[in-house]
Amino acid sequence: MRRRVCMRTTAAGLLLSLLVGGCAVGGDEPKEPTTEIDTSPKAFTEYSGVPLPEGIKEPDITAEYDDQGNVVYNVLFSATSQQAEKVCEEVGNWLPRSQGVSEEEREKLGIDADAVTAAGDNVRGCSAVDQETGTHTEGIVLYPDDDSADVYLITHTLGR
Repeated sequence: MRRRVCMRTTAAGLLLSLLVGGCAVGGDEPKEPTTEIDTSPKAFTEYSGVPLPEGIKEPDITAEYDDQGNVVYNVLFSATSQQAEKVCEEVGNWLPRSQGVSEEEREKLGIDADAVTAAGDNVRGCSAVDQETGTHTEGIVLYPDDDSADVYLITHTLGR
């Protein structure tokens, strides 16, 4: 009887070693995400902690997975100047952009060069980390005229 218990324990240990070893192989490579990302305004707000203004036309929201399998949202919408400012005040660090918009920022946020030209020097930005959601949101607001604004946001999870 003692011999059977010993053999079962050895067999169980060997099986456990094989399973653990098998799980460790290739563990450094990020897994390919398999779930579709909800791109509704509500899903973006839940993810980022940034509420989008009421009354804006349907925002253009896209989302994808980065190389580590984290969600990255890009949001574009047009609004009144007051609505745009309210969103960026929610994000935080709402400041004028004396240097305008860099090429890197244009690419990252999906901003067309013509939109930057149309806004001229009237550009503001916001950027902050939401401690509750663990996300970082960056935004650029372009003012093509005195009454309207185009808001570009990108939100992603900070590396852990």
